Amino acid sequence: MAWRDVAIGALVSCATSLAPAAGPAWPPAPETQVLIDSLRRTIGDPAATANDRHAAREKLVRLLMHPDTKAGPALGPMVPRAAIDPARTTGRPATAAPVAGTNAATTAGVAIRPVAPPVRAPDPAPDGRGGVVVPAGAHAVDPKTGALLLDAGNGWVDPATGRFVPKN
Repeated sequence: MAWRDVAIGALVSCATSLAPAAGPAWPPAPETQVLIDSLRRTIGDPAATANDRHAAREKLVRLLMHPDTKAGPALGPMVPRAAIDPARTTGRPATAAPVAGTNAATTAGVAIRPVAPPVRAPDPAPDGRGGVVVPAGAHAVDPKTGALLLDAGNGWVDPATGRFVPKN
């Protein structure tokens, strides 16, 4: 039974610490305190049914959160809602307004040219030791060490170690 007292005490301390500054005065009125004590006894009573204990627990939570509330229905599950308001649908997309100073007849014959895609990066080349070397223009970069390898015609040379990596 001691764990119930600890749980109720923790619930009371959480409810009082989370109460707003302009909230109800604590301790509650004497009649509310008597009701809280009777609910605690009902929760701890081994002869009480599970439904009685559950109803007493819900009423105690409501009283601890809002001691000035009158008797009413127990707090039910809240309706789930989005963290942000969903975007409104407009039905159909908006049309662009004509730009001032342009004539629709003169802009109608303008051809639209597609933009060329960017140049694809070269594929990594094997370095002969199980790794790869990434070509970068006239030079190459070893991704393991970050070393810049210089172009030597038919391969790349690491100037720090003298290691040669052939081109395939």
